[in-house]
Amino acid sequence: MRLSVILGYLKPYTKHCIMAPLFKFIEAVLELFLPLVMANVIDKGAARGDAGYVLGMGAVMLLIVTVGLGCSLVCQYMASVASQGFGTVLRNAVFERINRLSHAQIDRLGIPSLINRVTVDTQQLQYAVAMLLRLVVRAPFLCIGGIIMALTIDPGLSLVVIAAIPLFLIVIILVMRLTVRLHRTVR
Repeated sequence: MRLSVILGYLKPYTKHCIMAPLFKFIEAVLELFLPLVMANVIDKGAARGDAGYVLGMGAVMLLIVTVGLGCSLVCQYMASVASQGFGTVLRNAVFERINRLSHAQIDRLGIPSLINRVTVDTQQLQYAVAMLLRLVVRAPFLCIGGIIMALTIDPGLSLVVIAAIPLFLIVIILVMRLTVRLHRTVR
């Protein structure tokens, strides 16, 4: 099946596929904001011995964490609905297609292969959609946000982070190539 055909089965879940990364983005921004609040607690509250400020900022941090948790839960829910619905629709389409096969085609493909396509293959695609919506979008948000935060806090030190990016990309590309090669060997 072509990717465009497979992605067509996600169409009923477009809203969920947009909302999940949006809430994951908000969660990532809040997560990146926490160290700034903590720095203020240390610099302005603890250094001066201002317990009221420390408690107030502690309440702000608790609020940030609570909102972040809520965003995470909404993202998880949206990703679950989208991936489960996608899996169901895709599995039904594959099953209907198998039911239209002739006996000769079924004999040529083999019943175990067809069962595998209905169950394992669709489950892997369903899992891929869930991971894409839950985790894959989070990494760029945190990386880009972390670089922006580093530039905001200490531009000189952030140059070290920016200089390390090509090294990280090389390592990631090498690991991905090795993983894909090993995956093809196993299959």
